[in-house]
Amino acid sequence: MNTFFQSTIPNAHKKQLVAAIVILTLSITLAHYTMSHTVIYLHDISRRLYYLPIILAGLWFGKKGGIYTAAAITILYFPHALFSWYGKNPRYLDNIIEIVFFNVVGYLIGSFIEKRISQQQKIERSARELKQAYRQLQTNSTRITELEEKMRFADRLSILGELSASLAHEVRNPLAGIQGAAEILKKKLSSRNDETEFIDIQLSEIQRLNKVVQNYLSLAKSETVNFTVLSINDIVRETIELVRLSARKKKIDIRIDLPDERIRVYGCILQIQQVILNLAINGIQAMENSGQLLLAVSSDKNRALLTVRDTGPGIPEENREKLFTAFFTSKKEGTGLGLSIVKRIVQNHNGKVWFETGATGTAFFVELALAEGE
Repeated sequence: MNTFFQSTIPNAHKKQLVAAIVILTLSITLAHYTMSHTVIYLHDISRRLYYLPIILAGLWFGKKGGIYTAAAITILYFPHALFSWYGKNPRYLDNIIEIVFFNVVGYLIGSFIEKRISQQQKIERSARELKQAYRQLQTNSTRITELEEKMRFADRLSILGELSASLAHEVRNPLAGIQGAAEILKKKLSSRNDETEFIDIQLSEIQRLNKVVQNYLSLAKSETVNFTVLSINDIVRETIELVRLSARKKKIDIRIDLPDERIRVYGCILQIQQVILNLAINGIQAMENSGQLLLAVSSDKNRALLTVRDTGPGIPEENREKLFTAFFTSKKEGTGLGLSIVKRIVQNHNGKVWFETGATGTAFFVELALAEGE
């Protein structure tokens, strides 16, 4: 039998089909040999019944199935067709012609079925190739879209650098005027210590703001910054004081979990302070009118780990992949720069930043290398 049809028909069904053809063929043959010669019309009917197993074999097993079945019927029917009728009825010639038709029909039916199956295979193969080509086209289209987004992102970063330089210049001049006025006011009120204390706070904050502006300018221009050995414990304590007031307004409890020993890292104090500040602000904004913000520091072998955890609703799944992308924000008044700046600063410190989120809150982790000797 044809190997294609053998492979497509299950073995259990194949045996049943072969048995059906054999039983049908033998039953018709037995009828021929047992019927009387006087009932010619019954012989004509049973003779044409041979076409049934031939057609079924061609349909089920292809060209070889039809030919082999027709050949088997020829062998079984030929003695009856020739010798049983020879000399008694001239219709034996019709029987011989019928045997020829048996073989012709078996060949034609099997060939037709195989061609139909071959065409179907070609169509299915073409459909698979077309589907694969479509998937490849989709993949290429996705890559092109990603490249276009990266190009647009690069353009926006370039614009951001120019805007940062311009903004830093415009902000620093008023800051210099405010600082100068505060210093003059301090001199005039130098005899009243209780009032100059607030002026000292203003001057300190002005200096810090000026450094932050300068730091943004350096970050936008990708300039090198001064790295020193820092105590991350102290930076966390100092930075968290800047957000306590906004946390208190939203009834958010701030907790700090710091080890007894100081954990020192090598980096820029302003940039690390900016990382902590951005993550803390994000955590506070993620919670409504109550919750808890935890800042923890730990160390393991040659790394320091900063954890900022909130008890907010978590980050939606559709926003997680774009979380550190510049200009992406889910807040109405957000700029989408906070976490992108965090990621860039951490990368500049050869560190890692990642997050875990769920229904009970979100935790950001910042890994930094310990200073040598720690």
